[in-house]
Amino acid sequence: GKQVIPPKQVEPVQAAFSPSPDAVAAARELVAAYHQHYHRGGGAADCESGRRGAFTFKGKMIDTPTVLIAQNIIRAAEAMDAI
Repeated sequence: GKQVIPPKQVEPVQAAFSPSPDAVAAARELVAAYHQHYHRGGGAADCESGRRGAFTFKGKMIDTPTVLIAQNIIRAAEAMDAI
């Protein structure tokens, strides 16, 4: 994040610090795979609940911190959309 005073700075700062649409799409896909893998596609669980441990997604090992990062990207995008 960044603090700005002049209103003209708000939009460029938000654009610079917002996740890209590609990053948001990738994060949503990863979180969906997490839910499918550990929760069989149901519920609104996150990494703090349910099973823990790594799984494979697109040929890469995905662990809890990686899923948390993806969830943070989604939250940031949603927060930017709410402004």
